[in-house]
Amino acid sequence: MGALAFGLALAIAVPWYAAKGIHMLLVSVPGLWAGVTVAGACYGLLGGLAWVQIVEVGLLQHFVPALAKWLPTGAAVAITTSVRRTSCCRGAWPHSCSPAGRWRWSPPG
Repeated sequence: MGALAFGLALAIAVPWYAAKGIHMLLVSVPGLWAGVTVAGACYGLLGGLAWVQIVEVGLLQHFVPALAKWLPTGAAVAITTSVRRTSCCRGAWPHSCSPAGRWRWSPPG
């Protein structure tokens, strides 16, 4: 977004300065573009972290939990949380659900 905002401002500024008789910019346009892009990315990252920590986790999770589960933090928790099994399948092997899987097999002899 920072790069797009810079491009829009440059597209407005160049003809505006040309209309006033200034035909050369006295700054490094690629350097300004890089700086605006990096600054925009940093502000976006900090703003996203602030939103998640303050608004979603700090406020909505406690006061409006029905809404908080539909936001990005709630979705991440839902994806990464394991579900506890409540069925008869307690073991890790598929035969543990069958009646035959409850008996212990011993080799003949």
